This record gives sequence, C-alpha cells and structure tokens, in this order.
Amino acid sequence: MSKVTTAPWADTLRGFAMVLIIFGHTIGYCSSLRELTVYLSSFYVPLFFVVSGYLFINNPKEDLITFMKRKAQRILVPYYVFALLSLIPFYLFSGEIQGILASQRDIDNSLFHALFNILYASGHSGGLAQNSPLWFLPCYYTVIVLAKTVTEKIRLERKYTNIVLAFGFLLIGYIVYRFFNYAYPYCLETALIMLFFFFLGRQIRVSHLTLLKSRSIYIGLILLGFIVHFYNGKISCMNNSYGAYFHAFVVAAAFTSVGLLLWFSALKPNKTLSYVGVHTIPFLVLHKMPIVFFQAKMPYISDWLRHGTTSVQLITATGIVAATLLICWIVYQLTVRIVPWIFGEQQKRLTP
Repeated sequence: MSKVTTAPWADTLRGFAMVLIIFGHTIGYCSSLRELTVYLSSFYVPLFFVVSGYLFINNPKEDLITFMKRKAQRILVPYYVFALLSLIPFYLFSGEIQGILASQRDIDNSLFHALFNILYASGHSGGLAQNSPLWFLPCYYTVIVLAKTVTEKIRLERKYTNIVLAFGFLLIGYIVYRFFNYAYPYCLETALIMLFFFFLGRQIRVSHLTLLKSRSIYIGLILLGFIVHFYNGKISCMNNSYGAYFHAFVVAAAFTSVGLLLWFSALKPNKTLSYVGVHTIPFLVLHKMPIVFFQAKMPYISDWLRHGTTSVQLITATGIVAATLLICWIVYQLTVRIVPWIFGEQQKRLTP
C-alpha cells in the first residue's frame, strides 16, 4: 500500500490485484459468473499481502510508535473518513442501497451500531456494510504493525526466518479460526492468517526467487492453485471464512499468489496498472459506491448483470470496472487538490 517500492513490476501486480477485486465485487450479482467469483475470492486478498511482504523493508532507525503514527496517517485516516462518509448514501437510500451493500439482510441499521463498528474496525458479519472493502485497511494496519514489532526483535534477512514466522502465524491464526473465531478489533483474526502470506512474500524476497524466470514454474503454480480451489468454496477473508477446507484455501492462495508474483516479476511494468497499484488506497475506498450506483440506479445495466447471458455479463462487468476506475481517479484527483490530508499527502498544485 506504500507509495515507495523497490520493484516497479510489483506496482503493476498490485494494480492488477486491485482491478480483480473491483471486478469481483462487480460480478458478485452475476448468476452466470458465480464460479469466476469463487475463483477470484480464493487468492486476490492474499495476493496483496504476498506483494506487501515482498516489498517490506524495516527501518531499524524508526521506532515502533513513530512507525505506527506514520502508517496511521496513510491507512487509518482514509479508513475513518470514508467509513463515515459512506454512511450518508447508506442511510439516505436505505432500503434500495442497503439491500445490495449489506451482507446480512437483518443488519442492525441504527446509527449508533454503525459508528461503533467503525471504531471497532471490523467488517465481520456486515460490520462495515456501508462500504465493506474498508475492512482491508485496519486489517492491513494490524499486519504491518505486528510485522514491525516482530522485526524489532528478529532479523528478517536470515535464510529461513521468514518462512518460520509465516507458519508460526498460520498456526496461531488457524487456532483462532478453529476455536475462537470471533470479530476482533482491527480484524486481528484475519490479520493473523494474512501474516502467513506477508512473510511468505518476504521469504521470496530473501531467497531471490523472483530471479527464476522459467515460465513453466509460475504457470504450474497458478494452474495448481486453480485446481486446488475447486476443493473449496467461496472465500470471505473479511469474515475470516475460508470455505470447506482451510488447508485448501492456504494452498490455493499461496500457489496462485506466488505464481503471479513470479510471472509479473518477468514482465515489463504497465503504466495504467502501476498507477492503480501505487494509489491502491484511493481505489479501494472509492470503488464500492460507483459499482452500487450501476447496480441499483441503472435498471438496464442491473438487468444485464443479473440476467444476461455469460458474454453479456462479462462485457457489462468489464465496462463497469473501466467506468469505476475512471470515476475513482477523478474523485481522487479532486480530493488531493482540496483535502490531501485524507490520503496522507501534501497539497497539490492546481496547475498541471
């Protein structure tokens, strides 16, 4: 999620993952594309954490408190601002909009309950129904704070340190998932499992695996991930729900994410995807409302999404994704010129 990277192709990969998330949220109501939705859900969130782990470099001169404050400005400020702003359309168009946004039809619609969920920072069981993708930001913040805490004590450059940490957090996360699966503040229950993917990405960096340019390796990993996902069901990292078989989720997500990482490391950066990857947070916090507008306020498009043939649903969803990306870009450009602090940025000039 940081703007500073050491691998330009990684921005392209993050942008690709963000587009997949937007696409997945768009086709969630497409009857003919259910299997595609299930497949995308099997890896696109873990993929973000694999890339983030790959890019993570600890600055030993920066203490934990300073790190937390700096990251809070970049991650938590937009989370709280847009969580609050999203309540306006959620309550203004209550019946129509809530029916699409809410993951549970019987969600408590009281304002007090919504404000409590924002402070609690958990999207578990519809806790952030007004803009559900926002759950990712407190989860990501928890992951990097825990990673920073660990790196204050352990050197991550040692050969097998990261993979040991990865499986250590996976074990803890599984125990919580299996026996204590509740909604914890700042998505701690999900963060513990996502730390596996975070340190897996870091292990790839330390082991220099991106130097492997063999096409058969990354295609094989992606194919294996695709096959394994059939043994599971739809994944909801937001709800700490991983389908029928937890181990199938881990294997499918790890294989696919690592395969994509190796593949993109061999590609030239794409400017459009790289821009989205560098500005992940704006696209994350802004994309849900345009999608809901197309689904709820444009009858013909809604009908094509829900009842069209497979090709019609694919074409319609692709068009919505393109329009949503453009809308997010325009809103972001206006925002950083007026109130840049929302995204932790400095004032931009109005001139080109």
